[in-house]
Amino acid sequence: LLFRLPLGESRWPMVALDDIGWFATHVLEHPEAWRGRTLPIASEVLGGDDVARIFTRVTGLRAEYRAMPMDEYEQLPIPMKHDFVNMV
Repeated sequence: LLFRLPLGESRWPMVALDDIGWFATHVLEHPEAWRGRTLPIASEVLGGDDVARIFTRVTGLRAEYRAMPMDEYEQLPIPMKHDFVNMV
C-alpha cells in the first residue's frame, strides 16, 4: 500500500475518536469551564513515514509513504480537500 500525501517532511496531527469523543462530551457538559477558549487538540503528531510504519505493524500489510507535491494534490477530484490543504 502506498500512502501519498502532500505532507513532505511535515507532521500530521491525529486525534483518536475515543479521545475526542470523551473530550467533546466533557466540554459540552461543562461549558462554564471551556466557553470562549480555543484549544489545539491532537493525540499524536505523525509524519507520513510514521503513518505507513504503524499501518504495517497493525495490519501486517506492507505500506510506504511517498510525499506528493501540493500542486498535484490540489488537482485531485477530492471533496473537501481544502480542509486538508489548510492543515498542512
